[in-house]
Amino acid sequence: MKRVLSVLLCTSCGVLGGGGGGADGGAGGGSAFRLPSLPPVLNLAVFAPVGAGATKLLAEVSNARVELDPTQRDALTALGECADLLSYCYAPPNFTLASCFASVRGCSTMEPWTEPACCPATCREAFEREVAAGTAPNPALEKVLFRQPDCFPGVRAALETP
Repeated sequence: MKRVLSVLLCTSCGVLGGGGGGADGGAGGGSAFRLPSLPPVLNLAVFAPVGAGATKLLAEVSNARVELDPTQRDALTALGECADLLSYCYAPPNFTLASCFASVRGCSTMEPWTEPACCPATCREAFEREVAAGTAPNPALEKVLFRQPDCFPGVRAALETP
């Protein structure tokens, strides 16, 4: 039986900047300007009612168990953190996926799960190659991070481990 790792993220995001401003700094009309933000810090206290210990049993049916370990740090959780950084930054038209990839923290080791949330330069480069080849940004991101995540150290091995 394969173990399924699930990550729950409780999020709240709001408008960080004041009202919208015009291009010349004047008062613009319309909606407020959204600044890119960082994902919220995960508060592990929300898991306290589920039970003691690191692994939390969420469901057990027949021969299958769904467990959550909010303390787990591996290639898959690091990939999820990279995706979070990009999704919290992404706010079109001001913050595109390309500009977000360029601005998020880059990983400095081949073990991103030992670092604060980051995205490897190899993933940014793979994304840029996909876009340059004519793939739209959203499908390019999906391909690079989720369908063919070879740019992210350790992910392929984690996905192929029985």
